[in-house]
Amino acid sequence: MQWPLRLGGRVSILLYPDLTGYPDSIVGFIGEEGECKVLIDAGSGSPLSNKLLLAGLIALGVKPGDVKYTVITHAHLPNAGGAYFTHFTLKAIVAARDPDASWIEKGDIERTSAREFNMPFNPAPVGLRLREGGLPGCSMIKVIPTPGHTPGSVSIAYHDVAKGTIVFVGDALGRLSRRWLSSEKEWLRSLDRILSLDPDVLCTSAQCMGKEAARRFLEEVHSRGPEWME
Repeated sequence: MQWPLRLGGRVSILLYPDLTGYPDSIVGFIGEEGECKVLIDAGSGSPLSNKLLLAGLIALGVKPGDVKYTVITHAHLPNAGGAYFTHFTLKAIVAARDPDASWIEKGDIERTSAREFNMPFNPAPVGLRLREGGLPGCSMIKVIPTPGHTPGSVSIAYHDVAKGTIVFVGDALGRLSRRWLSSEKEWLRSLDRILSLDPDVLCTSAQCMGKEAARRFLEEVHSRGPEWME
């Protein structure tokens, strides 16, 4: 995979699994004109992951201080471990939905899955508690609560001029665990919400796929149903 990957006219992928050898999720970047420059998730927070995240932004012509928000899809380390770096180095506002926002602020090693990955989780202040609807100052970005995997999981939808509707869902369709306060009922409702979006591009924490592949993937997930870890 080319790095950084241009996913659409204003959307790029800066980190993805296996790029660094650390448990990084896909990290998206939306580069709207003006002040609306947004990271979707933050990676694991490992030194190499942070270095490449910064290098990827610079390669796109984005300087530290240009990013307005780091929107966290949920509190698990591969997605949220780098929130500390994006806040203190990139000066971006960390945005997350409760209760995941509180887990990020506390550095909760159980709820953030940091213990599972045997990595530290540096607490980061969450400057914006996400709610359903628009992201302040970024009219083309929509926040969609998709709880189930964790109670504070969100998906992010963006209408890109080149690719159409791009939806980042993080691990909203991932496995469930009582340690994370997962809910099968909410997971099923969230799957229906994501299906209703009919995305032109769908990005999970692990991969991005086009419209037909996304439809097949969502149908398979719907047929299989939720999977509990314990």
